[in-house]
Amino acid sequence: MFPRVLIAKKAYNIFTCVEHLPVGNGVALCPLKERWNGQANQALAQIHLGCCDELLPRIDDIDHPVGMGAALRD
Repeated sequence: MFPRVLIAKKAYNIFTCVEHLPVGNGVALCPLKERWNGQANQALAQIHLGCCDELLPRIDDIDHPVGMGAALRD
């Protein structure tokens, strides 16, 4: 269920490693990094909320949506 929610929250590309945190310094990157971090936080919340009780122990200690995705795929 949560892939549809992640798509709606524009966080699915972060979860699937299609979109990475912008690297570099500069004023122009600040809004991009803030947007990415916001979407990553949305992904974390939606993945956690969308998991059943038996899968939650796999992701409880993971604080990155890509890591959560990898743990759930295993």
